[in-house]
Amino acid sequence: MQYLEHPAQKELQIVATSFILGLIFGGIYDIIRYLSILCGILPQDDEARRGGAALFCLDAAFMLLIGASFSVYVYAANDGVFRWFMAAGSALGFALWQKTAGKLSTLFALKSAAFVRRLLRVLLLTPLCLFFRAFARGARFLWRHTAGEIGRTWKRARAAAKTNKLEKRLAKAFEFTEKEGDRR
Repeated sequence: MQYLEHPAQKELQIVATSFILGLIFGGIYDIIRYLSILCGILPQDDEARRGGAALFCLDAAFMLLIGASFSVYVYAANDGVFRWFMAAGSALGFALWQKTAGKLSTLFALKSAAFVRRLLRVLLLTPLCLFFRAFARGARFLWRHTAGEIGRTWKRARAAAKTNKLEKRLAKAFEFTEKEGDRR
């Protein structure tokens, strides 16, 4: 019977770790929220929502991550036996994060999103555009001077052969019996 008993110390430890897990889930949700604000899925003001499908996909992915993580936690902490206080502790930790640090991180995300977008545009997007533009110019140059030149030579040779063939057909079709100077 000793195996079936759960000491209170183990239950308190499970509640504490599930509370910490809820705090971690809240932090992960704030990271996803910050990225969605940064990408423009969530608007700067909460009045008008946009990006419904993308937001749904992000939330669904978050819920799958939470579900898988919580399942692993249940198996690791309590040998796969689910207890209501595990979910309650995790939900309490998540709610506490959202009411305290989550509000601060959302405010920070809203204020810093425009600056971070400009910074990313200057540091990442502009150099990438310049690199790809230079790469495209180099590829065009190589194409023109290698395969393009071969193609033009081949087209010229085909056109010359076609012209010769047509000249021979025209010569057969229009045979002149008199010489050029004999005409009066």
